[in-house]
Amino acid sequence: MTSSDTAALLRRLCFVHDGGAARETSGAFVFERDFDSTWTWPDLLFDSGAASSHYQERSRGEIHGIVNDAGRVIGTRVPHALRFINVELERVLFRRSEAVEGASSSSNRSHIGACVWTNLERPVDRTYVCIEGLLHEAVHQLLYKMERDHGPFCDLDDSILFRSPWSGNRIPLHSLVHACLVWFALLTLWCQLARTSNDGDERRLIGERVARILFGFTFVGELFDERSLRTPRVDPSIRELIRHMARVCSTVRASDESIALRDLFRAVDEGAWVERLRGKIGQVAKTLQCGG
Repeated sequence: MTSSDTAALLRRLCFVHDGGAARETSGAFVFERDFDSTWTWPDLLFDSGAASSHYQERSRGEIHGIVNDAGRVIGTRVPHALRFINVELERVLFRRSEAVEGASSSSNRSHIGACVWTNLERPVDRTYVCIEGLLHEAVHQLLYKMERDHGPFCDLDDSILFRSPWSGNRIPLHSLVHACLVWFALLTLWCQLARTSNDGDERRLIGERVARILFGFTFVGELFDERSLRTPRVDPSIRELIRHMARVCSTVRASDESIALRDLFRAVDEGAWVERLRGKIGQVAKTLQCGG
């Protein structure tokens, strides 16, 4: 990829601007809500095609309500995120399973344009969990499409695993690369929501998510400087984009020294991170566009 390509990708993954259009009047997602198909999804802990994983009719209204609430929140406050999801996601399978602890979403590069949402009704903050999951999976769809059309961002070999700085799980390199891009997009979404929030409980909820994302990025710059990642295993432009993202995330810290999670929460609570982060993202986009 070229610097122009990565600058364009950064703009697609950035939601801390006004979106270039008025609010979405409908606030509605347009993807198909799949409750009944026998489609068996790869890499799940349960059979998504089995009747036991399907919501009963009386339970589906609750799921529709959560999704509709999520659409209203971002449709009025981050309309470009709603448009992004509506472009990238064509179908969402809503399923339930005791084999999955809590709520989770999943994508697979063999099923571009679709994802699975499991146990969406369980979280207390389910509107925000829904927003997070839908954008998370929509970003994966964009990245899958780019890799399908222009070649993979990195080696797709699954034999070498890396520790995810967000989940702590050991994951292959291609999952790590995707994770960096996905979590950065989510960071910009929360940043935009924080800019438009007048609710203390919502700001605290957003702050917790932001602090964890930023804490994960404190390890990313070092990780992508490791000898194993200086090779052509990662596309040089993608590697540089991720390192730029890590540097952007460092703007909320008082110094370049490592920061404890509790101190990061405190920095986020102070609120100044929003405009610092927003300004820094704009600077990085210009830098990438210029190829510098």
